Amino acid sequence: MKKWVWVPGVVILALVVAFASNAQAGTWKLSHVRPQDTAVDKDLTWFVNEVKGATGGKIQIRIYPANALGDYTVVQERVGLGAIDMACQPPTSLADKRFQLAYFPYLVASWEQAKKNYSKGASLRGTAEELYGKQGIRVLAAWPVYFGGIALNKEPKSPGDPNVAKGLKVRVPPMKAFQLLADSTGYMGTPLPFSE
Repeated sequence: MKKWVWVPGVVILALVVAFASNAQAGTWKLSHVRPQDTAVDKDLTWFVNEVKGATGGKIQIRIYPANALGDYTVVQERVGLGAIDMACQPPTSLADKRFQLAYFPYLVASWEQAKKNYSKGASLRGTAEELYGKQGIRVLAAWPVYFGGIALNKEPKSPGDPNVAKGLKVRVPPMKAFQLLADSTGYMGTPLPFSE
């Protein structure tokens, strides 16, 4: 049996910081969408330890995993307002529809292409920085991760024809763009919360 895979592109998981709220030392809040001990959680723990060491312990950062401070839509707004200091999460199109660009199918096809498109000075990265900047948010880094794909337990009907209903449910991230992509290619897109 074949495994049918689609690559909708790389989700930008941007490490962001509000301009105003981070001027003083203290304990900063760092939110992310994934459960504890996932790749992002481990990388953020490393980041927190690096910041602590580089500042001689003057800056402490507390990680809030699994949407503990709210889902990514609420957290992005709160980062822009300075109520949360940092977040490592996908951008929300509720704040600006143009963030849907990050979820465009087939945006990149390899890690090399992802590094090129999301590196400092790249056009895609510049667009993301501009959109975040309008919300008072500064991008510190982009973390391309989680190439999209599907694994099915049975072969779909006419997998190459988006007009044929496949009769299969596909779990997708809780973003309308992913649900619409699944639905428009003949699958039943069903959102799954990041925390699961």
